[in-house]
Amino acid sequence: MKGWTVGTLAGLRYPLLEPAFQTRRLKRDVSSNEDELLDKLRHGQVQAVALERGRAQYWNERVEGSRCQPSESAGSLPVMLRLHPQRRDLLPKLNQAIQALNSQGKLKPLFAFRGGGAP
Repeated sequence: MKGWTVGTLAGLRYPLLEPAFQTRRLKRDVSSNEDELLDKLRHGQVQAVALERGRAQYWNERVEGSRCQPSESAGSLPVMLRLHPQRRDLLPKLNQAIQALNSQGKLKPLFAFRGGGAP
């Protein structure tokens, strides 16, 4: 994948990919939404995109994403949520829910789509 351009979503961090972006082994392309991200993939502007598994499966079932081939998982990371300071009282309950989902195997790792050619 060295030299590939990987599509990502604006505002999201990709800790497993950051070292490759920083050393320029991979180029990062930023899209404002998933439609734009997958359009770039279908049109060959990027060679791969990074999406959460559930979102990738959703798009793969739709016509817009059907020409994209999901790859293996790119890795997994702990869940991180941003919580408004006024709602900090919810943090313990959210942490418990995340731990419960993780222990049940319901949190899925990030994976990428590879391009499937031009439309």
